[in-house]
Amino acid sequence: MVARFVTLALGASVASAALIHDIMVGGVGQLTFSPSNIAADPGDILNFVFQQVNHTATQSSFANPCVKLKDASGNPIGFDSGFMPVAATQTTDFPSYQVQVNDTTPIWVYCRQSGHCGKGMVFSANAPATGNTFDAFQAAAVTQNGTAGASPTSAAPVVTVTADVTGGSSTMQTVYGSAPTGASSSGSPTDHTVVVGGSNGLVYTPNTVVAAVGDTITFEFQATNHTATQSSFADPCRKLALTSTTGQVGFDSGFQPAAAGATVFPTYTITVNNTTPIWVYCRQTGHCGKGMVFAVNPPATGNTFNNFMANAININGTGGATLTGSSAQPSQTQSGAGRHAVGGGLALLVLAGVMSLLV
Repeated sequence: MVARFVTLALGASVASAALIHDIMVGGVGQLTFSPSNIAADPGDILNFVFQQVNHTATQSSFANPCVKLKDASGNPIGFDSGFMPVAATQTTDFPSYQVQVNDTTPIWVYCRQSGHCGKGMVFSANAPATGNTFDAFQAAAVTQNGTAGASPTSAAPVVTVTADVTGGSSTMQTVYGSAPTGASSSGSPTDHTVVVGGSNGLVYTPNTVVAAVGDTITFEFQATNHTATQSSFADPCRKLALTSTTGQVGFDSGFQPAAAGATVFPTYTITVNNTTPIWVYCRQTGHCGKGMVFAVNPPATGNTFNNFMANAININGTGGATLTGSSAQPSQTQSGAGRHAVGGGLALLVLAGVMSLLV
């Protein structure tokens, strides 16, 4: 949170200094308000800064976290920023929306983008420490699945098939997950759960899905410590930010450790914004080179998932880069050869010196 001092005019007089609280809304792969809960004094300003991709800051109530705040007659009375679209490649000049805090009554906020509130994308100011806490507010949003208590409809089953992928001397089995029947950008968003690591080994399960625009991908991190990091087809094992020629940043879950016997696992959720393939890898040392990669909407021909995975295995997780200079480490055989060459040269010099003395 960034807090700045400003002076606000109240009526014709100038009030004492007030704080501006910056709240980041969304971001690449982020369904969050950050920070998600703050304490603010009367006169302070809540400055919602909208990052990628398209979110709102909409006032609700504790009882109905994912519904606009209304009066007794059912008329909306809360604030609403409206949708604030931000391109996935935008990195500066983000749009913002300000709300002035009038008293210390709790303020409850959610994102009304389809499916986001049900994923816990909520915010509060001056939430109590007990009772109607922020944690309870967020839990209610998730429990209600963003529908204010309505039972969520069950999604059509996901059909999976398997195939073998060969890269270099390694052969691995892939698991493909299909999109639910009839999935489209106009239908209800689907959340695709992808298990990262765990008892299945160094894999994402499933390691590819077909997702519609608006769907979400939730990575569930199991033992022991993995990431979900966006890359490119050409460089499977390097962050997209390091290889993009158009300024793309890409998402990165960061390392998510999970104990071997854990039953509650950390998660990380991204939103599918278009049907362009999304390439993902685990940046834990050695994992990508063993084929620990994942894709959303990979093509059926050309840059297929099989080719993406085979490329990761072939380059052994190095991103295809050739080490040079001080970064290059000679192999043990090369080091040994070097030592023998130096030793042989020294022996010849000594022998030549002895012979000169005898002459």
